[in-house]
Amino acid sequence: MNPPTAILTAGGAFAGTILLILTAVPFTTGQPE
Repeated sequence: MNPPTAILTAGGAFAGTILLILTAVPFTTGQPE
């Protein structure tokens, strides 16, 4: 059994990584002209 804090920490790190990717990708690949 995993303590809720571990789940929240992993979930927060995962969510943070996804947000960074979603934020960075448009600027690096789909640059609006």
